Amino acid sequence: MPGITGVNIVSKNQFGTLRQATVDFKCWSVEQLTELEKLFLRPGFSILLEWGNSVYVDNKGDIQSSIITLSDRKNYFQGGYTKEKVLEEIIQLKKSSSNNYDGMFGYIKNFQWSYNNEGGYHCRCDIISFGELIESVKIIVTPSFSTGDKNIVAQKKENGEVEIDPEPEKVITSLH
Repeated sequence: MPGITGVNIVSKNQFGTLRQATVDFKCWSVEQLTELEKLFLRPGFSILLEWGNSVYVDNKGDIQSSIITLSDRKNYFQGGYTKEKVLEEIIQLKKSSSNNYDGMFGYIKNFQWSYNNEGGYHCRCDIISFGELIESVKIIVTPSFSTGDKNIVAQKKENGEVEIDPEPEKVITSLH
């Protein structure tokens, strides 16, 4: 039987906004390699990787022997799931399992395969997550006052609203 022989997941970037997973697996015939190539050896394809403990003690002190995964949901494979919905579901399942479940939704970055000494094939699939944290951060940029001898570009009215000068070259934001 073909199967996974190893998984390595690391956080990338300064604040761990991305995850990179390397999944190693073996198969034993050209037919199996062809099937696995169609599923897992396609750069750019979206992929869901889930992992967790199969037996654990939850926060209430009860022993749990089965874990619910996103792929167990009836409507997951029927469509209708957006990237945001998948990320929400992963967070919800992580909380409901007392952090004994985790997953990542991303895309296949790279792959490699080779013939091994046992008569089969060793395959490796590199997965990079969609930026979980970076996509959840909303940035609100408000214009500030101009510098130098230019006129004021934003003024607060008596009712609390902000009036902005329509000339864009005068508008200075915190990103400038």
